[in-house]
Formats: sequence, structure tokens, C-alpha cells
Amino acid sequence: CLTTVVVALTILFFVFPKISAIFEAFSESSIYIEETIVQIKYSVLFFSGFLIFVLVSTAVLFFLYKTSECFRKKADRIFINLPLAGSFLKSLYTRDFIFVMQLMCPSPLSFTEALKRSTSVIRNREFSKQINCIYEKICRGESIGDSFSHSGVFSDYLVTWISIASATGNLKCVFKQINEYYSKEINESLETFMTLVEP
Repeated sequence: CLTTVVVALTILFFVFPKISAIFEAFSESSIYIEETIVQIKYSVLFFSGFLIFVLVSTAVLFFLYKTSECFRKKADRIFINLPLAGSFLKSLYTRDFIFVMQLMCPSPLSFTEALKRSTSVIRNREFSKQINCIYEKICRGESIGDSFSHSGVFSDYLVTWISIASATGNLKCVFKQINEYYSKEINESLETFMTLVEP
């Protein structure tokens, strides 16, 4: 992006003035050409200004995201609720969460302790907050299935399988199956996106 700005500014301030002088030397019909060059010059100037604005805005937002916890929480909430990207991000965070749970369930840790520790792995604050709410509900005596179903971040597929697994006591196998399902879903989404992006 920085290279684009430098090239655009070079064209604007060095190339266009020389082209204008060349056309002035040839004929009176160069007025039309000169007007066209001026229009192109203003278009490049507008585009350069817009690009600089986008770069500066992105840098400011990135800085706020890294330094302000309040801004990061709000941004994370917005990210997982975006129309298309939000569902992909939810799948990505769900897969990460399920992978951690799959690793921790065979250990001597209780399910609730594994759930609590899994929040440290999730990069999205809102998602992590919802997992923490699930942990608190289970600690208060709510069933695992009900706790997951009221979270608002997990799919019906995951809630159904976790409810079945908690009723049968077979969480380890279910976490493996859910991890494979989400890994496959994410790979398919990425392949679809790459197909759409390709020329």
C-alpha cells in the first residue's frame, strides 16, 4: 500500500507536469488533452488521499485494539457478529476451544476446570466471556447442555453433541468428532473463498 501511494504521488507531481508541457508544445488541440490530464491528476490525488486516510485509520484502529481493553471487547463483539466473517470466526474459535477441550478431557482435570482453562486460549474476548459464563452456569448446577445452548456463540450442532456426550459421559470422543467437523468446515470455507478470489 505504501508503494502504491509513493508511485501515485510520483506520477502526480513529476510525470503529469511533463506530459502537459509536451502536449502544449504540439498544438492547440492539446487543450482537450491537457484537461483530460488535469482530470486524471485530480483523480489520482483523490485516490491517494483516500488511500492515506484508509492507512492512517487502519493504523489508529489497530493501535486502539492492541492498547485499549474496552475497545478490544467492543471490536471482538462486532467481529463475531459480522454477517459472513462472523460465522467463519465463530467456527474458527469453536474449533480452537474444542481442540483444547479434547486435549484436557483425558487429563485428571474436571470438565469445569478444563472449561475454565480453555478461556485463556481463545483470542476473541467476547467468545472467551461466553465460555466463562458457561463455566459459571455449570458451577451453579445448570446442566452442561443447557449452559452451552444459552451461550449464543455455539452452533446447534455443537450444543446437540455436547448434550448427548454429557448425558452418556463420553465427552472425549465427542470433542474429537466435533473438532474434525469444524476443521473440515473451516477448510471448506477457505477453499470456497480462495475459489471466489482466484481470477
